[in-house]
Amino acid sequence: MALDSLVRQAAVLVRAALDQAAIVDPAHVLAQLAEAEAARLRAEARAAAATASAAEAKRQVEALTEALAKARADAVAARAELDGAEAGPGRPGRAEPEHGDPDRDEAPRAGGA
Repeated sequence: MALDSLVRQAAVLVRAALDQAAIVDPAHVLAQLAEAEAARLRAEARAAAATASAAEAKRQVEALTEALAKARADAVAARAELDGAEAGPGRPGRAEPEHGDPDRDEAPRAGGA
């Protein structure tokens, strides 16, 4: 008895599956697959372009970092050269900051020796 019930249930399921398969339009399914493939290819192309853009941005950042480091080193060297030139022979380097008056150190002080 249970076997007959299972056989009838299987027949109903097979009939339902055949009905659903008959409803599906193969051309429509192929069109959906083609759309999905085209979308996948577009996504891959966008990902490749984004990767290339990121690599170019990284190269630019590295170049700018190197240029900044060189500019800083040049500024330090120029400052050292300027300080050495201002000190002159036999004079120590400047003790005051750049915005100070360099002639003030040379002027006689009131009440001093």
